Amino acid sequence: MAAEEPTCVFVALALAVVLASSLDGVAAERQGLDAQVASLLEIAAGANSFDRNRALYEFIADVDQGRLERLLAEVAGMSASPRRDDISRVLYVRYASMDPAAAADHASRARASPDVVSAVFRAWAHVDLDSAVARAAELPTSVRADAARALLQLDLPTQQREAIAEHLATRPAIVEISKPEAPPPDEAYDEALSRIGAMPDERLRRKEARAVASAWAAADPAGALAAIIAWQSDADVKDSMRHQIMDEWSSADPRTAMDWLLASESNQLPNLVSFAFLHLAKSELADAEALIATIPSETARRHARVGQGDLDLMLAAFEDLDARDQPMAVAGLAERLARESPERAFEWFMGLDEEVRKDRFNWTLSALHRQEPALAKELIRGVADPRLRIDAARAVTRPGNVGAEDLRWAESLGTEEEYAPVVGDVFYGWFGHDAEGANAALRRYPRGAARDDALDRLVGANLSAFDPQAAERLFDAIESPDKRRGAASRLHRYYTEVDPNERKAAVFRDLAADEDP
Repeated sequence: MAAEEPTCVFVALALAVVLASSLDGVAAERQGLDAQVASLLEIAAGANSFDRNRALYEFIADVDQGRLERLLAEVAGMSASPRRDDISRVLYVRYASMDPAAAADHASRARASPDVVSAVFRAWAHVDLDSAVARAAELPTSVRADAARALLQLDLPTQQREAIAEHLATRPAIVEISKPEAPPPDEAYDEALSRIGAMPDERLRRKEARAVASAWAAADPAGALAAIIAWQSDADVKDSMRHQIMDEWSSADPRTAMDWLLASESNQLPNLVSFAFLHLAKSELADAEALIATIPSETARRHARVGQGDLDLMLAAFEDLDARDQPMAVAGLAERLARESPERAFEWFMGLDEEVRKDRFNWTLSALHRQEPALAKELIRGVADPRLRIDAARAVTRPGNVGAEDLRWAESLGTEEEYAPVVGDVFYGWFGHDAEGANAALRRYPRGAARDDALDRLVGANLSAFDPQAAERLFDAIESPDKRRGAASRLHRYYTEVDPNERKAAVFRDLAADEDP
C-alpha cells in the first residue's frame, strides 16, 4: 500500500493541475467574452446610428458562429432597451449571412423581437427563397407572422406572393397581398417619354425629365424604371431619369428598392445599385453589408460597395471598379461627396479621366451648381485648363435661371474667344425665362465674338418661339461670316418647313451658301 501512496498523490496533483488549467481557460474565455460584451456596449452607446451600426458590424466581422451564439446569450441577459435590440439585430444579421437556417432556428428559440425575425428571414430569402418559406411555415403562428411580413414585402410576381401567403396562412400575409396594385400605365409612360424625347430645347427637355421622374418616383418607381430602361433615347436624359427615380425611391424606401434591384434581371443593375446601397447603409449598414454577398453580378457587387456609406471606403471601392464600369458609378458618388464637401467632390470629379467622367459631366456639375451655385462658379473659374474650364462653365449655365450677373461671371473665364460660348449659353438660358429682357440686353452687348455667338443662339431661340421677325433682326446684327451662315441655315429651314415662304426661304438659302469674300 505504501508504494501506491506516491502514485495516488501524483495522480491527485495531476488532476488538480488539469482542473486548475481548465478553470483558468474558462476564466480566460469568460474574460474575453466579457471584454467583447463591454466593447459591444461601448459601441452601441454611440449617438449616431450610422456610425454605431457600422462599428458594430466591423466589430463582429470576424467572429465565428459559436462566439456569435455566446454573445447573443449575453445580450439577451441585458436589461430591455433600444440599445440591446440594436446589438441583437446586428448580431443576428451577421449570423444569417453565415448560416441563415441556423440563425432562424436560434431566433425562434430565443423568442427574438419581430424586427430581428424579419431581418433574418429577409436575408435568407435573398439567398434561398424556397427554403426560407418552408422554414417560416413551420414556425409558431406569432413568429410566422414576422417572417411572413419580410417575405411578402419582397418584389415578387403577384401570383408567387399569393402562393407564399396561402402557404404561410397568416393575417399579415392576407393584408400584404390584398393591397391594391396600381395598373401599369404603359401608355402614359410611352407618351410621356416620347414627348420628352421630341423636345428640341435641351434645357426644357431636362427640366421636364426631372419633373416627370420625380412624380413617377413617388407613384410607381418600379414601373417607371422598367419603361425608361426600355426607352430608346438620349443617353444623358435617360440616365438622369433612372438615377433620379432610384435615388428618390431608395431614399424613401431603401429596403423595397433593394429588393427590386436584387430581383431584377436587367443589365441595368450595376448602374443603379450604388444608390440603393447608399440609402440602405444610412439606416441598416449591417443589412447592407450582408446583402452585398447575395448580389449575383460581380460588377454589381463592386458598385454596391461604392454605395456603402463611408466616403473613404466608397472612393477605394470606386478605384477597384473596372475602368469600363466606373462611369456608371460616377454620378452617385459625386453627389454623395458633394453633400459632405462640395470642394472635395469637384476636385475628385474634375481629376477623373475624361473617358470616365464625360457621360456624367453636365449632370454632375449641374447638380453641384444647384447645391452651391456661388461656390461652383468660383471652383470652375479656378480650373487651369481653358477647354475644361469652359466646358464646366457651359454645363452649369445651360439649365439655370441665368441673367446679367452670370454674364459678368462668364466674362471672367478667359479671353473673349474662350468665353464666347458661355455668353451664348447665358443669353439662351436667360431667353427661356425672360425673352424680352434677354433680347434687350443682347442689343446693348458690345460687338465681338461673344455677341455674335449669343445672337446666333437667340436666332434659334426666337424661331422656336415662333417669332421669325425678332430672329431676322438678330440675324442682321451678326458680323461673323460663320455665325451668319449658321443662323441663315436655321432661318431657311424655318421658312421651308415651319412657316413656308418661298421668297424668304430662297434669300436665306443663298445667305447660308455664301463664301467668305
